[in-house]
Amino acid sequence: MTDTRKMDVRTVHRYLHKGLATSADYEQHLSALPDLAEQAEFIDYEAQFREEEARRLAEEARAEAAAAAAPPPPPAMATAYVPPA
Repeated sequence: MTDTRKMDVRTVHRYLHKGLATSADYEQHLSALPDLAEQAEFIDYEAQFREEEARRLAEEARAEAAAAAAPPPPPAMATAYVPPA
């Protein structure tokens, strides 16, 4: 089979179900694909998550420390109500 669009992983089951492609065609297509595993780049999502979580926690700690170090607001002046004479 020459139409590689029919062998796309997102559509191959539809074409197999409709009879427009066969399992043998699909297996042949898969076996003809080059092995590119050596060129793949490994992404450690767990490490990225840990780094982002550490940055978030550090930022929260900095914000809490800044809030604690800020001078307290001045006390409100209590005024008594004096009715007009």
